[in-house]
Amino acid sequence: MFSESKWHQRPQPVWKHILQQQPDLWMWLGDAAYGDTLLVPFIWTPSPLPLMAKYFRRQKLHPDYQEFLKSNTSIVGIWDDHDYGMNDGGKNFGNRLQTQDVFLDFLDEPLDSVRRRREGMYVSYTFGHGDKAVKLIMLDVRSFTVFGTNCDMLGEEQWKWLEEQLDDPTPVAFTIVTSGMQILSNAIRLLQNWEDCPHSYDRLIWLTRRRDKVIYLSGDVHFGETSCLNSSSSGYPLYELTSSSLYMTCTIPFVTYEQCAWLIRNVAGNDFRITEPVVERNFGLVEIDWDSNPVKIKLQVFGAKGSIVSEVVTDFDHITKRLTAESCPDVTRPEASLTRIYLFWATFGFIIVTAFLVLVSSIYVIFKLFISLLRFLLGYIWKPSQVSKLKQKRS
Repeated sequence: MFSESKWHQRPQPVWKHILQQQPDLWMWLGDAAYGDTLLVPFIWTPSPLPLMAKYFRRQKLHPDYQEFLKSNTSIVGIWDDHDYGMNDGGKNFGNRLQTQDVFLDFLDEPLDSVRRRREGMYVSYTFGHGDKAVKLIMLDVRSFTVFGTNCDMLGEEQWKWLEEQLDDPTPVAFTIVTSGMQILSNAIRLLQNWEDCPHSYDRLIWLTRRRDKVIYLSGDVHFGETSCLNSSSSGYPLYELTSSSLYMTCTIPFVTYEQCAWLIRNVAGNDFRITEPVVERNFGLVEIDWDSNPVKIKLQVFGAKGSIVSEVVTDFDHITKRLTAESCPDVTRPEASLTRIYLFWATFGFIIVTAFLVLVSSIYVIFKLFISLLRFLLGYIWKPSQVSKLKQKRS
């Protein structure tokens, strides 16, 4: 069970719904607490480390979360940008090494953990034994990430580690790879995802082919969905379950919930999406039925009331690599109004152009006022009569 979550100040009734599912493992996939500070809508700034640590303590001591901790459910986690400390941050974040301990303290990571002795939060675990063993690989998509022309999501050391993990000959039945940001998504570039960095995306899919029965889990985007990449890329249908977020409904500044939901369904498109986006508060669950033959996997998203609102069922045979591999499920999506979509983009473009022109005009007006004020001050200080009097005194 997992989620990428938001905000730690508000009531968190979701934890009682999570406990009702009796999870064997809870996975934080990013933004467990917002360690940075919101200045104005869309603009975040890194917080001083003491303040960041305070935000994490507040989440950890939240009464609802404390009740969850009493269940002794195993907890693991990886960070994304906000609990990393910098919105959309990467390797350029100056406090990235110091914030590691803040996050690891939140997870109650043992003091002798390898993650306290090396750069980066990436880690792997194996749960279960024999033909019921599950390998969990958690990627750090912040500590080494470089954006731009020469972008790289993981950095060479983590790439080498990932290759070793996927080549590990220790037999397991099933492998889960997690990422703070979405992997199988070609949504608009306002939402960060692996396709922003094509070479890293290509390399990750290529490395994934080395193993059968791999699925991805992710968060970040403030909605839940299941995506699927056909076997031409991975050798078998490659599924990704996204859950986000625990505490916030669909929210975009200045628009209503209904408008936000429409934008996610119709504007933030994803060609790999095989379920309707879940825009209410949600958490994800991966349920494995070991008693079925073949073994079944349920990829579920639970809504704000604790009931299933999205589910995809697959099985081990379906995600086993073969020459004549299975395909992703056929999906018939409801047709969106192209007129409304075109109208949105026209309006959005108009707002951007108008805002740019207003900004340029404002800068021009301020500059002219500054020059006028400067001329006035210079004219007042250096009046010709004062200059003449100064010359007469010298003579």
